[in-house]
Amino acid sequence: MGGKRTAPSGAILPQPPALQKSPFAKLDVRHAKFDREEARDAKLDTKAAKLGRAVCGGAGCALCWSQKTREGVCNMTQAKLKTNLDTNFLKLIAICSMLLDHVGSVFFPQIPLFRWVGRLAFPLFCYCMTVGLLYTHDIKGYLTRLGLFALISQPLYVLAFHPYDFWGQFTNWNIFFTLFLSLLAMWAFVERKYWLFALAFFVVSWWNFDYSGNGILLMLIFYLCRNKPGVGAALFTAFYMGALWSGYPEDPLALMVGGHAVDWTIFALLALPLIFVRTHVDLKIPKWFFYGFYPAHLALIAILRLCLHV
Repeated sequence: MGGKRTAPSGAILPQPPALQKSPFAKLDVRHAKFDREEARDAKLDTKAAKLGRAVCGGAGCALCWSQKTREGVCNMTQAKLKTNLDTNFLKLIAICSMLLDHVGSVFFPQIPLFRWVGRLAFPLFCYCMTVGLLYTHDIKGYLTRLGLFALISQPLYVLAFHPYDFWGQFTNWNIFFTLFLSLLAMWAFVERKYWLFALAFFVVSWWNFDYSGNGILLMLIFYLCRNKPGVGAALFTAFYMGALWSGYPEDPLALMVGGHAVDWTIFALLALPLIFVRTHVDLKIPKWFFYGFYPAHLALIAILRLCLHV
C-alpha cells in the first residue's frame, strides 16, 4: 500500500509522527529521574510511546505528543504531595525546637515554655521523613544513616539526660531509633510487606522507645493524606485532641485553663500550619548537618551538665 496504513474499510489512517526526528520530543531526562516506586505512580504509557501511536491527527502530532508528555512528567512530580515541600526549613525549625526542649529539660525544668515549644519537633521530623520516603532513590541508604546516627548518639543521649545512671538507662532509646523504626514500618507499608510493618510497630510500641508507635501513626496520616491536605490536617488535629482531657493538675508541664489541666502534648498542633501550608524559604542546608546536629548537641549538653554539676 506504498507505506500507508489502511483501516479495514480502506480509509487511510494518519502516519505515526517521527518522534525521533522532532526536536520537541527530546525530554530532558535529567529532570525525569524516577525510581521504581515513583514509576508505579506515574502511569506513563511508555508502551504507546514506543509504538509511536499518534495522540492527535495532522502535521502537528509530534509537537502535541511532546507537549502532553512534558505535562505528564510535570504532573508526576507534582502529584506526590500537596503539602509543604520546604523540608530544609521545617527541619531547621524542628532541630531548634528540639534544642529548646532539651535545654529546658536539663537546665530549666521549672519553666514549661521550653518543653511546650519542643512539642513541634517530633511531628515535623515525622512529616519530613514521609516526604523523604516519597522522594528518596535509596531507602536503604536513608535507613542506614538513621540507624548509624542512632547508635552514635545513644551513649551521648544517656550522658545528657541520665548521667548518674548510665548503664541503668542505656536501653532508654534516643529518638533516632524511633525514627528509624517508623521509617522502616512505613517503607514496609508502601511496599505491602505487612508482616514487617506489624513487626516494626510492635517493637517500637512494646520496648522503651520515645513516643512509642506515634511516629508510625503520624507518618500514616501524612502518607495517606499526601494529596488531601484538608483531610490530613483534620486527622492530625484529631490525633492530638485527646490532650484536652488527659492532663493532670499535678503535672508541672500541663497547661492550666480555668482550673482544667490540658496535657502539654497539645502544643504539637503548632506544627499544623507548617506542615499543611506551603512555604517557599528554600534553604540550602547539607543533609549531614541535620544528622550531625543531634549527637553534637547531646554532647554539648552532657559537657555543660558535667561542668555545672547539674
